[in-house]
Amino acid sequence: MFRNRVNNNDEMSAKAFSFSRRLSKLRGGALYISILVSIILGVTLTFFILIANYNQRNVTAFLQASQLQYNLKSAFQAAQSAYFLQEHTTVWIKNPVNDDSMRINKLSWGAYLLICAETKNRHHYLSQSGLYGTYMSADTGLMVSENSRPLGLSGNVVFKAGCYIPKAGIKPAYIEGQSYNSNAENYKHFRPAPFQIPGVNAEFCKGLKQQLHKGDLFLDSSIVIIPEHCNQPFMQKTLVCEVLTGYLRNTRLSNNIRLMCDDIEIDSSAKLNNILIVCRKARFTKGFKGKVHVIASDSISMEENCEFFYPSSFVLFDEGKGAEGFKFIQFNAHCKFSGGVLALGENKTV
Repeated sequence: MFRNRVNNNDEMSAKAFSFSRRLSKLRGGALYISILVSIILGVTLTFFILIANYNQRNVTAFLQASQLQYNLKSAFQAAQSAYFLQEHTTVWIKNPVNDDSMRINKLSWGAYLLICAETKNRHHYLSQSGLYGTYMSADTGLMVSENSRPLGLSGNVVFKAGCYIPKAGIKPAYIEGQSYNSNAENYKHFRPAPFQIPGVNAEFCKGLKQQLHKGDLFLDSSIVIIPEHCNQPFMQKTLVCEVLTGYLRNTRLSNNIRLMCDDIEIDSSAKLNNILIVCRKARFTKGFKGKVHVIASDSISMEENCEFFYPSSFVLFDEGKGAEGFKFIQFNAHCKFSGGVLALGENKTV
């Protein structure tokens, strides 16, 4: 009887021990599961926080970049305003509302106005440059003041826009052995000439005279020899090369370069893009193609099949200091020009 009781106690103890082991395993498994769930939740929450932070940074960067775009537009509008003074150029202007700053450089470039704008904040930088001209009516092709003298024409001249001609009309003229070949379509574009041609803007004339002078020691960089290959950004200093006579051949010059010389000839092998040439005489050989700005005091001429891309400009400016004589801009046969052409003197537009 006693032995049976002992056996029952042993069986109960074994069962209690087995139950406690199972309970401890169950508690350990639950702990492992809770730790695993906590890790998964932590990783998930961290992932969401990183995504939110990344999105916030992207939104902030986008807004800052968009603001810089607006700053550039404001800079171009400010540069064309009458309130923008010369002392404001090349100076960083800080926006009092935020940390943005912008800098404007404004100068004359041939017959156009060159505006370079820069803007920056703590993390971004943008820059842009552009050439601006004066708006003119699209229906005006030629304007001559009423001087009671006929207008001389030579060659195969075809007018495709309004031409303001004196009452004396036109007459054939012989230039380089060529007479005028009358075209009946030209007469439908003729209109009465005004007694006085509208004056040229005083600021434009001032900028034109500044381009005739030597480079600025602080704003320009002087070079002695014309480089064969050079691309000078407009955001940097202007490269100014002064030579007595020049002959551009197998050269590739772009943007912020100003050549100053007496006589210059540009070969068709030269690749010019927006450079400025200030000279007495300029001549382009047969087949030249490029984008160029020329200011000459005597003449600008070209051979056949030349093409000048927009926005090129030819300016014939007579300061009245040189020898008297016939000064001209000559377009030869099969030549195309897209841009601005202007001839004027110190006291009057010619």
